[in-house]
Amino acid sequence: MVGSGLPASIHRRTSLRAPERGSGGSEVHRGRRPEDRARIVVTVIDDRALFGESLATAVNAQAGDIVMTHWRVGQALADPAAALRDADVVLVCIGRTGLSKGATNHLLKALLGTDPHPPIAVLSDTVSPGMVRTGMGMGLDGIIASTVPLRSVIDALRRIHSGATVLPNMH
Repeated sequence: MVGSGLPASIHRRTSLRAPERGSGGSEVHRGRRPEDRARIVVTVIDDRALFGESLATAVNAQAGDIVMTHWRVGQALADPAAALRDADVVLVCIGRTGLSKGATNHLLKALLGTDPHPPIAVLSDTVSPGMVRTGMGMGLDGIIASTVPLRSVIDALRRIHSGATVLPNMH
């Protein structure tokens, strides 16, 4: 659960960013109103329905510039392109699972293998230096510890959207 803790450290991303959508800023994303253009659309993917839905509700209530929607892992695996469509940032909640095994690994490979794709980050209950190395090797744009306050998660999403790579402090 998102709680108290140290805020994430911020690093500039060295990999290529997904191309800007639209041309000249006049196009509107499918299904979005013109006034929503400045909003950051975040797709959160999590099989823990209560956690994912609660996170989306809390972020939507506290961050007027972020619109978060919830997908289940099975839905995203069935159609990765649909899960990425219209998303400005994708946040995969992995709980205590590692990055290199099981459904989490399959999901991350499917999302990262879709070209182009928006920035992709994970929210994890347990973070280690090994996880950070693995995540950076996979091409993730951020790893956020779920122990940080909600305002830190929101700030990390904004920074990832602006092109930063967000990593947890490893003291």
